[in-house]
Amino acid sequence: MRGTVAHLVPVADPDEVATIIAASKRAVGAAVESLHFPLVPGVAAAIAETDNAWRALEAEHGLLDAAAVSRMLGSRGRPGALANDRRSAGKLIGVRRRHQYLYPGFQFDAARGRTRPAIPALIAAADDAGLPHDELALWLCEPSGQLGGDRPVDRLDDADAVVTALSAHVGVQW
Repeated sequence: MRGTVAHLVPVADPDEVATIIAASKRAVGAAVESLHFPLVPGVAAAIAETDNAWRALEAEHGLLDAAAVSRMLGSRGRPGALANDRRSAGKLIGVRRRHQYLYPGFQFDAARGRTRPAIPALIAAADDAGLPHDELALWLCEPSGQLGGDRPVDRLDDADAVVTALSAHVGVQW
């Protein structure tokens, strides 16, 4: 079904696809109707593309809540406090989703109970460039020309290469 909206829906049943598309149209339609100005063409498509990227990131790597991250990192204190403190200190990527901070799972070495060493350097580079952390998280999951088409998330063990790629990415002027 390439070329149609249906190819984006992760189900095979045509009736279920139609139901999902109809529900999506109702929800988006209601949001657009609530605007007091015209919708700029392409905005809905951009929003959908971004939401699909978040869904793909979550499916592949997980988006963990603060309590789960704190437990994984060995905290015995107040649930979620360690994750929130590290996010505030620029040591974890935390993104606002579903009315809370969530933490992309790719930044953790769960077997060792630690954050991957590249993460604080990536956060610092993003902050220096004014790149929001949600955009950093999505960038990490997309192929990068600076890494020969590899995704930065797959090269997090090579912190220098990924930070250099990010610096090149944010330095691009159009």
